[in-house]
Amino acid sequence: MKNKWTLYLLLILALSGLAYWLSIKDDSTGTSSEDRKQDYDFAVQDTASIDKIVLSDKSPSTVTLERNENGVWMVNGKYEARRSSIKYLLETLYDVQMKSFIPKSAHQTVIKRMAVSRIEVEVYTNGELNKTLFVGLDTQDQLGTYMMLKNASEPFITHIEGFNGYLTSRFFTKEHLWRDRAIARIASNNLARVEILYADSLQASFNLTFDEDNTPTMVNPETNAPINFSTPKVNKYKAAFKNVSYEGLITPEDAIWAKKDSIINSLPVMEIKIESKDGEKHQILAFRKEATEETKAMFENEELAYDPSRMYALVDNKEFVLIQFFGLQHVLKPARWFAPE
Repeated sequence: MKNKWTLYLLLILALSGLAYWLSIKDDSTGTSSEDRKQDYDFAVQDTASIDKIVLSDKSPSTVTLERNENGVWMVNGKYEARRSSIKYLLETLYDVQMKSFIPKSAHQTVIKRMAVSRIEVEVYTNGELNKTLFVGLDTQDQLGTYMMLKNASEPFITHIEGFNGYLTSRFFTKEHLWRDRAIARIASNNLARVEILYADSLQASFNLTFDEDNTPTMVNPETNAPINFSTPKVNKYKAAFKNVSYEGLITPEDAIWAKKDSIINSLPVMEIKIESKDGEKHQILAFRKEATEETKAMFENEELAYDPSRMYALVDNKEFVLIQFFGLQHVLKPARWFAPE
């Protein structure tokens, strides 16, 4: 009887070992996934050590994201990067993992597609190249992404556990998409002046200034007549300048770029001037945006001439951008808003 139970125990152990081997075996080659882990070790466990990421595609287009000595991520050494996009990218590099092997019959098809359409991602840690990833397109069910490590024998299907979607869209090479969209970030106690001129309403316009003691003064910018105001409302208004941002940068690739000159040479709807006590200055010239058919349908108004939610703007006489009333709702106040209740 004792020998019988010993036989059963040995049989169970043998079956368990077989089950484990089957669970880690690559069906397409018969090799163990544990033996090939270096081929799909996509994640970077210590993202705090990442100090540079270079993304390039076949267009060709390349963007370099690099953390400077102050810990600020820069785009191509010229612009501050969007913090949310950097955070998203670093999280992706930390969480990405192999989801499954690619069937052997599909290897060549995937490799050919990646040769034509892929994003090369070079990840540097502590000043040294850590790894290079090739990011391909999504799988047919859009729940996985084809990726391959440089010098690996083949690509794999990757994902982020718990996330239903593909990862390709997190890797992009357009410089303007990585750029921070802030026009100004000025702390309340550093704000020196805000002037808004509304072209269609002199009474709504105002010039708000703060002296070294942060004592406010408000006048009409055309007549210089004093404007009565509520100090609590002014203090609340100052907080809006911690982040004044545009919605999107307009580039030569956008269809409206062809009309840029005619737009910025037309009469601005408003002019906004912002100054800080340490010398930072910004000017925003806003222009009407014609309503598209989609906008007319959204607002159920076929007679709508202009977009009621967005405008074009020229920032600091350089950047042609799209701004949103909602995004600037705490900045675009009329003079009467400041009146004591």
